[in-house]
Amino acid sequence: DLMAAFFKGYGDLTPAQEQQRLVSHVRYALVAVVWGEDNEYHGFAEEGRKALRHLAGLL
Repeated sequence: DLMAAFFKGYGDLTPAQEQQRLVSHVRYALVAVVWGEDNEYHGFAEEGRKALRHLAGLL
């Protein structure tokens, strides 16, 4: 698993870093929805919505 290898090499994230990672994922997902709709790339917008649903389940 790529994530496991990353954290094995670099160590775990601090709570603040974990929060920032979550914020970054939410921001990416929101931008994907807005950009996808504005540019009629509906698959990209749906990918963003799917990511938001996944992230909501983590909260």
